Parts: sequence; C-alpha cells; structure tokens
Amino acid sequence: MDLKQADIDHGLRAIQQAVTTTDLETQRLHWMGKQGLITQAFKTIGRLSVEEKPAVAKQLNEFKSQIIDVLAKQKELVKKIELQKAIDDKIDVTLEPRLLTQGHHHPIHQVIKKLNYFFAQRGFESRSDYNLEIEDEWHNFELLNIPAHHPARSMQDTFYCGEKILRTHVSAAQPRILKNSKLPLSAVVFGRVFRCDTPDATHTPVFHQMECLRIDRHCNFGHLKTIIEDFITFLFGEKLPIRYRASYFPFTEPSVEIDVWMPEKKAWLEILGAGMVHPNVIKNAGHDPSVYRGFAFGVGIERLAMLYFDLDDVRELYNSDLSLLGDCYLWQ
Repeated sequence: MDLKQADIDHGLRAIQQAVTTTDLETQRLHWMGKQGLITQAFKTIGRLSVEEKPAVAKQLNEFKSQIIDVLAKQKELVKKIELQKAIDDKIDVTLEPRLLTQGHHHPIHQVIKKLNYFFAQRGFESRSDYNLEIEDEWHNFELLNIPAHHPARSMQDTFYCGEKILRTHVSAAQPRILKNSKLPLSAVVFGRVFRCDTPDATHTPVFHQMECLRIDRHCNFGHLKTIIEDFITFLFGEKLPIRYRASYFPFTEPSVEIDVWMPEKKAWLEILGAGMVHPNVIKNAGHDPSVYRGFAFGVGIERLAMLYFDLDDVRELYNSDLSLLGDCYLWQ
C-alpha cells in the first residue's frame, strides 16, 4: 500500500476529531490494527528491491510515529472530555461533600503485627505452617500432657466436630513444630482459638492468641521472665506493673499466670499463661528432655488490645463501631 504524507495528515485530523473512547479506538484500528493501513503498508516492504527498502521503511516508521503520538495525546484529551461529561451528567455539585477518612488495620491485627515485629527482631520465627484451627485431640491434648480426665476435655469447654475439634489453644501447634524441627528453636504462632465460653466483658467463644516457644539446652525461667517483660514494655512504650501468680498447666512446669495493672481502672488484668515446657511434651515430640528444655507462653491478643486502647469490654472490638475502631490506632 502506497501511503503519502497527505494520507497521514488526513488521518491525523480524523484522530484529533475523536471525542469518545469508541471513536478513538476505531481510528486506532483503522491505522494500527492487524488490518490497519500502517500495518498493511509494512507488509509490502518485502516485495520491494533491496535499494528501495531502506527509504520506504524509514518513511513508514515516521508515519507510524506520527500516528502513535497523536493517538496518545488524543487519548488523554478524550479521558478529560468523558470525565467532565460524567460529572455534568451524574454529580450534583450543590451537595455537601463526603468526609473521607483514611482506613487502617483492625486493632487486633495491629497488636498481632507489632508483636510479630518484636519477636522477629529477636530471632523468633513465625510458624504459620503448623497453624491449624481444626485439630485432633492427640495434638490438642495428649501430646501436650493433658490426660483424658482433665476438665478441659469436657464438652463444656471444647467444640467437637465429629472426630475433630476446634483447637482450644494455639499451644496445639507446639507438638507439630517440635516434631518437625531441629533444636534449638524459637517460634511464635498467631491464630484464632475456640472455647465454649459465654460472652462477657473479658471472654468470647472465639478469640486470638499468640503462642511463644523457645527450646534450647540452657533455657531457664529467667529467660522467660525477660522476654515477657521486654515485649510488654515494647508494646506499651513503658514498663508496666506486672504480677506473677503460681498456676497449673499440664504442658508447663512450673507454671505462672501474669497480670498487668490497669491504672485507669485500678485493677489487674490477666493477659497470659506461661511456664517451662513440661519434659513430657518434649519427650512426646521425639526429643530428649534431659538435654533440651524451654519455655512457652500463650497471650490473649484481645486482652492486650483492651489494655492498650483502654476498652472496658472485649466485645467492643467486634461490634463494628467505626467511630471507636477508627480511634484505635497503634502501629502500621
């Protein structure tokens, strides 16, 4: 096809007259499509002599550049024309403008994110590969040294799904991590847990926990105490009064529960249970408890969020009150 500059000038004017996306696309296909004039013209170069090809190819490339440049400029102009038309047709400029607010992560996720950052900086690996919400009793109970007669095994505390259960604690990840890891190890797991609790100011049937596990040859209670006090100070930006209470958990020995003082409410709030990993748990996972020992603790994320954001009721985190949730900004 023999294209002249006059043909190109005519085409450029036609492109510049396009005022809709459809019109502009029609012009693009007319010139640059598979059957377009420029495309067909390039196909004829193969039939030319060796002497003619360079000059014709150079001219066609110049024509192509002119068409592409004008198409690009007209595309921006058409966008503005169509946007203005949409505004004129659909928007009532006399209406009050909407107040836009910047969103952020839910308070529970904010706490999880900050804790994950703290522990990652200290060499703890997030082990979501063994984070199973639907568990078997073997991993949720037996391997954690919880015998069949333990009260937690009753229907009143555990949701049963046939032969499976909804895990009652993130500690259920411990046996899988220990069985599939080389020691020493430092790991954290974040996730939801499920219990047959009646909702009240500090309890919900579904809530979030973080499980922290450290196994080494020379682990002791001092290491546990240090990491707990450090993460609480990191989270709240200051040292808070902490109370240790002797307790009992089948999978730790000795065991403690830890409370944090809430100055505004002048009361203690329990936030986690902790202890040295029971030798039976280490043994059940295939390791030698005479060589390795460690600590573990599980912390309630909602309890930390309540404390940090000064909430009176854990259910406030779930009631979709945007004015409250919008004010709960911890860390992105």
